[in-house]
Amino acid sequence: DNDCALVSRLTALYLIQKNGWKALQIGKTPILSPEYCFAVTKGRLSLLSYFSEGLAVIEETGEYRRIYQKWLGVYEPLPATFADVSRYIMLIAGPLLFILGLLYLWTRSLKRQVARRTAELQESEEFQRAIIACLPVALYSIDLEGKVKLWNESAELIFGWTAEDIKGKPLFTVPEEKEMEYEDLRREVFEEGGFFGRELIRQRKDGNLIPISLSVAPIRNKNGDVIGIVGAAEDIAERKRAEEELDRHRKHLEELV
Repeated sequence: DNDCALVSRLTALYLIQKNGWKALQIGKTPILSPEYCFAVTKGRLSLLSYFSEGLAVIEETGEYRRIYQKWLGVYEPLPATFADVSRYIMLIAGPLLFILGLLYLWTRSLKRQVARRTAELQESEEFQRAIIACLPVALYSIDLEGKVKLWNESAELIFGWTAEDIKGKPLFTVPEEKEMEYEDLRREVFEEGGFFGRELIRQRKDGNLIPISLSVAPIRNKNGDVIGIVGAAEDIAERKRAEEELDRHRKHLEELV
């Protein structure tokens, strides 16, 4: 059997301290939590004023609240045990560790995807560079300002300028007397597209003029705007000499007949 008593917290705490009782358990939630009050013998107004002033000083310093909490406050919680602390830590650390784990896995997956994509792009770029380098025709590109952006090895062999000589500079292959023709061709590419196999005269680094067969196309961005021009030039000097030789033979035969 258990006994239960309904008393004020102040009285319960007083009895526990006075009698050294260990078997009493005070409820956690107070039924009533009254403020301090005091009384004096009727007519003792000076004593009443003295108590009022003293309590006012105690309240200003914060001591009132400490005394109130000790004797009339709610039930004081027991010190946290190791099991309680561990449980609280797991409640906080568990979800956090789970989120960190997911973030780690996502980061590793993203790194693998980036590495794979980078390798694919590098392989593709190397393949494109290899194709451009081994083309037998001079391949070059210019931007909207007419400055050279691409200049392959065949362009070096045909015209004499190296990539270091000409990249970022105007196209040196256009003879001075052909500059108007060059501007007309650029305008044609911008307005109408490109052209194929146009026979033109261009200039080498040593100053010699050579016949070429030029094919040109515009370079467009993803919006379809022209951002440059790519050209493929073939040295046709040998072909032209062969054609001239054939013409001389044909004319000679016609004269004999």
